[in-house]
Parts: sequence; C-alpha cells; structure tokens
Amino acid sequence: MPLDDYGEDEVTEIAGLRYPNWPDAIRRKVARYGRFVPRIALEIGKELSNEALVSEHPERSLEEHLSEVVSTRRITEEGLGPADIEYLELLDQQRTPMGEGNISTMLSNIDKDRILEGVEPLLVNRLKYVRRTARGREITIKGREYLVNMRQRRG
Repeated sequence: MPLDDYGEDEVTEIAGLRYPNWPDAIRRKVARYGRFVPRIALEIGKELSNEALVSEHPERSLEEHLSEVVSTRRITEEGLGPADIEYLELLDQQRTPMGEGNISTMLSNIDKDRILEGVEPLLVNRLKYVRRTARGREITIKGREYLVNMRQRRG
C-alpha cells in the first residue's frame, strides 16, 4: 500500500503539538526546512528549542535562533541540504541522464539508501528539480534554474 507524503499543513500541525507556544510562521518554516517529514521537522524543532534555551544571545528572537539552526545544518529555504545540492550539481555537470549506480558511485560519500529514500523523494517528487527517465535521472530546467539562483545568492 503506497503511503502519501505529508503536506505543509500536516507537518506544521505536528510541530504545533510539540511546540504549541511557537508562532505558526515558525512552525511552518520548521516544517519546510524539515522537508515536510515529521521526524526531520521535529529534529529541527528540538535543535531550535535547545538553541533558544542555551544560547549566548537570549535577546534573539525565535526567528533568529531558527536562522542559526538552519545555518549550522546548511539547509536552504527549500529544505535542501548539502547532499541534495551535491546530487543536483552532479546531474547538472553531466548534462545527460545518469543511472542510479553511476550516481551512487560518483557520490561515494552519500549512501545509496540515503539517495533513494532521502534525496530523490524531495528532488524528484516534491520539488521537480530532477526527473526519472528510461535512461536515468536528469536535472530539469527548474532544477537548473534553482542552481543558477543559488549560485547568484552565494555571490
């Protein structure tokens, strides 16, 4: 039986059960940074809670503490982490579809299961930055545009 992905509202609600005193806007950001996966969003929530509790800067807002957590984790606005970016950049450099085995070999620092269960669901199914074809995985125009914009933001 196939399982449906969680949506933003559902993960925001789950975060709200754990952190009822947080503003809805913060819970929504936690859901997004957590890739709309409750387990990941709750991990980020826990880090945010700890960051706010033990921070050397208690005057900071919850939003500022969240920025610190996101920066430490190296997560983009879309919830992409370093492995996702590396995957996209590989496909962008290759310019031709790549099979699962080739991707795993070239991204040897990322476990194959992590690629199949963590990276691809976000990039293929949710964000549509990558598509699967009969010849393999390839970056989409939307994925290329994302990389261009990301590189421009970095400077």
